[in-house]
Amino acid sequence: MKIYQRAIFVLLSLFSGLVFSYYYFLYTNEYPGGSYQKIANYEAEKVFQTRLLVTSVANLLEPSVPLLRTMFQWAVPYPIDYEAILQLLNALFVSSLILTMPKFLRVLGYNINPFASFLILLPVSWNYIAINGFFDGAGLYYPYDVPSLAFFALGVILHHQKKWLWFYPVFMLAL
Repeated sequence: MKIYQRAIFVLLSLFSGLVFSYYYFLYTNEYPGGSYQKIANYEAEKVFQTRLLVTSVANLLEPSVPLLRTMFQWAVPYPIDYEAILQLLNALFVSSLILTMPKFLRVLGYNINPFASFLILLPVSWNYIAINGFFDGAGLYYPYDVPSLAFFALGVILHHQKKWLWFYPVFMLAL
């Protein structure tokens, strides 16, 4: 892939991540027992207590909310707050998932055009937005679902390539 094609691919994946995250957060809501505040404060229900990465990073980035408001509030139709940080993190992980798809599929024996990676958004959108947001009455989102998909794809790639120096830190982050 040429450098300009790679740049277009990365920019489109970032844009797709932002669009996906916007609709994901728009059509779903948070499960109270596993809310990001409860996870961050170690008060979540037992099944959610081990999922710390996304909320910990969001807590670390929370002081940037005033800067984000100053810079981007004009472009966002809702208040920029802690949840906007979760959306940005989700967008980055969606982008990561798209960017890792060509290598992930190569590991599985399929060689695809990198731009075909955007097709991963069809089942992911169906599962997380359509079914969960439109058809399921609960319409719940969890801030770590999409990062789990991205970590899984990256973990499979690193395991297959026997890059243990990278695999184990990624595995630990994904826990």
